[in-house]
Amino acid sequence: MTIGIDLRDLEVPEHRPGFFDELRKELAPRRSRRPLLLLAAAAAIVASVLAFTLTRGSEVADAAQVQAAVEHALASTGSISGRIVSGAAGTESSDGYFVLSSTGAFKIVASNGNITQTTVYDPARSTEVYDFDSVYSRTIGLAPGQPDIVPNALLQSGMGSILATLAHVPGGKVENVTYDGRSAWLVPPRSGTPGDQTAITVDRATGIPVRWQTFNGGALVYEWRIEHLRASSTVARITLPAPTHGQKVGVADAGFRHTSLARARTAAGYQPLVPTRLPHGFTLAGISFASSPPRDPATYGNGNPASRDVISLSYRRGLDEIVVTTRRTGADPSAWFDPFWSSPNLADSPSRITFTGGALAGESGNLVLDSAFPHIWIAGPKLVVTIGGTVGRADLLEVANSLHVAG
Repeated sequence: MTIGIDLRDLEVPEHRPGFFDELRKELAPRRSRRPLLLLAAAAAIVASVLAFTLTRGSEVADAAQVQAAVEHALASTGSISGRIVSGAAGTESSDGYFVLSSTGAFKIVASNGNITQTTVYDPARSTEVYDFDSVYSRTIGLAPGQPDIVPNALLQSGMGSILATLAHVPGGKVENVTYDGRSAWLVPPRSGTPGDQTAITVDRATGIPVRWQTFNGGALVYEWRIEHLRASSTVARITLPAPTHGQKVGVADAGFRHTSLARARTAAGYQPLVPTRLPHGFTLAGISFASSPPRDPATYGNGNPASRDVISLSYRRGLDEIVVTTRRTGADPSAWFDPFWSSPNLADSPSRITFTGGALAGESGNLVLDSAFPHIWIAGPKLVVTIGGTVGRADLLEVANSLHVAG
């Protein structure tokens, strides 16, 4: 299926001459267990576009350079637009045009013949709108980040996965290749999920990852690529559409509301854990609370005990994000598995870690880097705690080891 789109109503200007000298990128839809892989793939591109710093014209690059550039770009602000093609090998089952902003807002418009499908998310309102033919649905009260219900296109989903990939490239070298007639770097395949290997192609002139491929047993099983990419240092103006006459309007509520830490603490009836240290440049973006959020039947730990009294703290650094959540454990801590997956059979194998500081010092937890959203989780006697983000091992541990009880 070929999908086109019209984004002319969005204010996303052409990039300035020389803008691509400062740019970078990231991504990672691995397996089709998250909703709408197209959006996850598109989201993963956002971070790479705005501040890439590899030296233009250099003949050789190594993974450390690429990784540093990716990290630098995630701290930038702006927006990108383009066309994403993705799907299982040979099918290209999902594609479309998108605009993604460093605020977390996005708009995707896809059309097939006379039918147009539009999805828009406004993080300030925690609201996503889906507009398709005669159907108009609005989801309010979305969580600021996983493992709770989030927009179909989680911004930066997969960003951290590429950082984990770059951190473990054998020999630390990348290969000079040609992609789509342009000079590019190929990050050699790295094993991730058992049996799977991932390979990333980065456009050399812009620093944008232009292709992500997953192989199994040497055979290509999944791919996404970018076409017609445009980047801007200006944050795009993305507004929620209103329903048109005759459309059936539906509203769903994911349960989260913006609040203050003091009000969240009172509503939850417990003292949440708050980080005292964050990676450089991160600041608090918002606090949300939900007393009993519904569970998405397809994703995010729906086989776990029901979540109760959830406090979600969102921290941002340009396009980058870290989310810290706490929720009541319930009667049986052993009933919990990784909240970032829909069932224990799908969950990635974690690395067991022991926390060395803060309120969790001496406790054991789970670190998962081979994931579209690298994270730490622990089910304690009273609280389940998660720390997830588009960051690597060191940053996740820095946050986890600094958690303290909010006064």
